[in-house]
Amino acid sequence: MLQDQRDGDALRLHQARRAERTDVLRARRADRRCRPEGRRDARRPPGVGVAAAEWLAKQDPQLVGSDNWPVEVAPNPDKDLSLPVHQIFLVVNGIHILENLKLDELVAKRVYEFAFTMQPLKIYGASGSSVAPAAIR
Repeated sequence: MLQDQRDGDALRLHQARRAERTDVLRARRADRRCRPEGRRDARRPPGVGVAAAEWLAKQDPQLVGSDNWPVEVAPNPDKDLSLPVHQIFLVVNGIHILENLKLDELVAKRVYEFAFTMQPLKIYGASGSSVAPAAIR
């Protein structure tokens, strides 16, 4: 789980570069490996915390993607907040969110930089769409 700025700073040191406006940032939760039975618990996925979302937003990416359905911690530890990371990314900062990415192969091959493309469906008035993302090396 990416909880706060310290996690983000550690990630940046590992990547050896700073995010730019045209970047797509991706987060892999990998909780399947942490469970002895090898299953995911879709009801309580780890994810990006509020402090980390604020830090990520300051990096000014155009998209943040994750391999889980909410991108953020769910349910939120603060019962008074509903999807606060969505609000920070989408509403406040105009950063797109991409959920349910398949990141295992990129991680296994240690691919950190690539050309990214995706084509959303052209649906008038929609706020989301199925996409077919591709990482091109």
